[in-house]
Amino acid sequence: MPSRDAVVREAAGMGEARGRPLHEAAETGSAEAVAELAARADDVDALDAEGRTALWAAVCWGRADVVEVLLAAGADPWREVLHGWSPGRLALATPLLSSLVQPPPGDALLTAEELATAAEAARLAAVFEGAIEEGAGVTFVGGRDAGEAVRRLGAEPCDAPDDEYDPGPSYVGVTPVDGGCALAQPLGFEVTDPHTLRRLSAGGAVAYGVHFNAKSGSQGGFSRDGQYEDDSLVGLPPSPGDAPERLLLRFLHGLPDSAGELGYACAMTGVRPRDAAAVTGPPHQWVQVRDWV
Repeated sequence: MPSRDAVVREAAGMGEARGRPLHEAAETGSAEAVAELAARADDVDALDAEGRTALWAAVCWGRADVVEVLLAAGADPWREVLHGWSPGRLALATPLLSSLVQPPPGDALLTAEELATAAEAARLAAVFEGAIEEGAGVTFVGGRDAGEAVRRLGAEPCDAPDDEYDPGPSYVGVTPVDGGCALAQPLGFEVTDPHTLRRLSAGGAVAYGVHFNAKSGSQGGFSRDGQYEDDSLVGLPPSPGDAPERLLLRFLHGLPDSAGELGYACAMTGVRPRDAAAVTGPPHQWVQVRDWV
C-alpha cells in the first residue's frame, strides 16, 4: 500500500491535469488517490466538460476498486448521465461491477434485450481471448454469406499462401460464421478499407472492419447498405458522441478483459462466431483480390 505522502502527491498531480482531477483519477489514478480527492471535493458527482460524473468514468473503465471508493464517498450510482443511462445501470451489465450496486425498485434494472446483449458480450470475450495480433485486418459481414462476399470483392479462390503469417496484401482468409462471414488478413488493412466495406455491404448488408495498427492504434469503420462511417473510437468506452443504441455495446466491449474491437465489430454486424478460427485461422478458404496489389 502506498504511503500517505505518496497518495497526497499523486492526488496533487491529478489536480494539475487538464479537466477535473477527480475524473482523471477515476480513469487512471489509484484508488487511494481517488479517495483523497473525493474527500476534498465539494460535490463528488460534479460533471466534467463531457457531462460525466467521476463514478461514470470509473464504471466505463471497469475500475471496480475505484467504483467502490466513490460509492463509499457518497457518489450517486443512479444519476442519469447519458442517453438514459446511469453509472449504476451500466454496472449491472457486467459481473465485475454489478455486485457493487444495489438497484432501487422500479425501472433501473436492465431489460431482457440488454441482458442478452451483456451475455453475448461475455461469450465473445471468451471466444476471442488472446486472438489478436498487431497488424491484422479483420472484417465481419452480417447478412451476407461467404460466397457472396468473395464475389463482391472480385476475388478468386486460391491455395494457401506459402507464408500464411505474412501472405501479402492480396490474400484474404474467408470463413463462414453464424449470421454472415469473416474476412481476415494476418498483416494488412485492405480488407478494412472504406471502399471494401462499401462493396461488401451494398445491397442490404452490414460490414465492420478493424485494422489493429501497431503504430496508431486500432482503426475501425462501419458500413450499412454501402454507406460508410469512420469509427476512430473503436475499443474505447462510451462517449457523448455515441448513438444511444450503441452506448451499451461500446461500454461492454471497451471493458478490460472484453472482446474489445472484435466483439464490437460482431455486435455491430449481428454475427455470432463460435470460435476464434475466423480471426486466428486457419480460414475456411483463401482468396486473392488482385486489384489490391
